[in-house]
Amino acid sequence: MRILNRDAVTRSEVITGLAVLGFFFMSYLTWVHFRTTTSSLCDLAPNFSCDTVNKSVFSTVLGIPLAILGQAYFLLVGLLPHIKEVKKPYQAIALLTLLNAPFALSLSAIELFYLGSVCVFCEFSKVLMLGILALSVEETNAHGHRLKLSQVAGVLAAGTAGAAANFFLTA
Repeated sequence: MRILNRDAVTRSEVITGLAVLGFFFMSYLTWVHFRTTTSSLCDLAPNFSCDTVNKSVFSTVLGIPLAILGQAYFLLVGLLPHIKEVKKPYQAIALLTLLNAPFALSLSAIELFYLGSVCVFCEFSKVLMLGILALSVEETNAHGHRLKLSQVAGVLAAGTAGAAANFFLTA
C-alpha cells in the first residue's frame, strides 16, 4: 500500500477540493430548500433534520436561500486562486471565510437553541470552511504575507453585525 506523500498534494489543491465538496453540499441543500416534499437524505431524526433547518425562517437572507449564498462562497473560494488579477488570493479567501464565520456560528446557535434541530450537512460545510480557513492562512504565510489584526477585526466585526441584523430582522 502506497502512503500519500505530503508534498504530493498542495494546500491549494486541498482548498480547491474542499471548495468543490462544499459546493456539492450547498447544491444539495439548495435543492432541499426549494422542493415541496419533506424527508431528505440528511433527515436522521427530529433533532437532526436538514428540512427543519433549511425551510425555517432563518434559511434565507433578504429572500436569498443561505444554501445559494453557500454555493457562491464555495465557488468563489475555488476560483480565486485561478484569477490572475487577484494578487493575494489566499489572503482574500481567509478574509472571506472570517467574514462568514460569525454568521455561520450564529446559525449553529439558532439550530441548537431556537429550532431544536441540527442540519448535518450545514454543520459539515462549516467544518469545510474551518479547513479552508486554516489552509488559506498557511498559504498566505507561505507566500510571505500576513493577515493584519485590523483586517481580521474588521471582517469579524462586519460579519457579526450582519449576523445580528439578520437575526433581528427574521426572529
